Amino acid sequence: MRRSRLEAKENAPTIQIGEGQGIGREIFLGGRLAIHSPRGVRGADRALLSALPLEMSGRVLVIGTREAIAALAVASLWPPGEVHIFNLDSFEHERAIRSLGRNPSHSVRTHLAADLPEPGTFDWVLLAIRHTSDAMLTGELLRQAHGALKPRGKLLAATDNPRDRWLHERVMETFGAATILDPVDDGAAYVARKHSNELRQRDFGRTFEATLFGQTVRLFTRPGVFSHGRLDDGALALSEVTELKPGTTLLDMGCGSGAIGIASARVSETNQSVLVDSNTRAVRCALRNAAENNVLGRTLVAMSHDFSCLRNQAFDLVLANPPYFGDWRIAELFIREGHRVLRPGGSLYLVTKSVDEPTDILRRTFGGSTRSERRGYSVLRSLKRDSASSSRSREPK
Repeated sequence: MRRSRLEAKENAPTIQIGEGQGIGREIFLGGRLAIHSPRGVRGADRALLSALPLEMSGRVLVIGTREAIAALAVASLWPPGEVHIFNLDSFEHERAIRSLGRNPSHSVRTHLAADLPEPGTFDWVLLAIRHTSDAMLTGELLRQAHGALKPRGKLLAATDNPRDRWLHERVMETFGAATILDPVDDGAAYVARKHSNELRQRDFGRTFEATLFGQTVRLFTRPGVFSHGRLDDGALALSEVTELKPGTTLLDMGCGSGAIGIASARVSETNQSVLVDSNTRAVRCALRNAAENNVLGRTLVAMSHDFSCLRNQAFDLVLANPPYFGDWRIAELFIREGHRVLRPGGSLYLVTKSVDEPTDILRRTFGGSTRSERRGYSVLRSLKRDSASSSRSREPK
């Protein structure tokens, strides 16, 4: 591991992440910082930690790191300061809170919001960018980071791409100049200073129309919302396969812009939709789109990363388009919670490009599924049986 720019000191502070000491111990900053984590410090977090400056003071805003690692490091190394964590997603927000609860959090504050907090009040903004990050969202966050800083405030941006050029160019474009730091662990890092409050305004939002269930809806999205600026073909496939009847109460799981739930509410005045997403921007866009399409009275929009806000057996239909990352843990959550909130006789429709694992989860949870092919996707349907039917199906023959 490369030597840190910080000199080693005795009694190095230790930040414990995950299951505590003795698991995956890693040393940063010349011995001043030890991180304990069963998963290890990865990617952009590693690059950011190894790029921390000689001194840091004042108000610090940290964006894009997992489990509050960088925020805890800054708060431990420079305790007189005030550290803030920003997250767009409620799942990452909850993970940060749990991590803070396991460690001395000093003056760390958390923000779950659609945009960066408190413009013009921070001395530092720390930004960790993975090479797979949404380019448009990164560009918008960089511009908001510029606005969040005080005059002469500094940005420290790091990425897990050692051969990065894209992030460097975006930092230069936003701040006018940037210093390339010495090689950092597993990535690249840049420091830039805010020299002017002037920054050309740019609107990253997009408005488009889409047709689902025979209904044309007008939708607005922002960077960070799934399928920004267009309707995902998976959502279209779901709408083409789903059997939607008047009087249906529908759950749109991971709703994004809200297209599925909003269109279904427009099919009949007796239909009702609940739209749930973990992303703050998605929730705001879905609420705005429900109003734009005149279905506010028949829709409810909620933010949740685990669907715990939903009652048991409250829905006739559950439609799910889960993300593919996370080793199918998110798909399993969608399926398990979909089963819980469905009424007996209700159906879950799930769209995917990889059928083996979701089919197996549906078999374990519902007892089986059927499959339809649309637009290069597979739509899997499972029926929730009533308890009597389930008991009969398990009887030996």
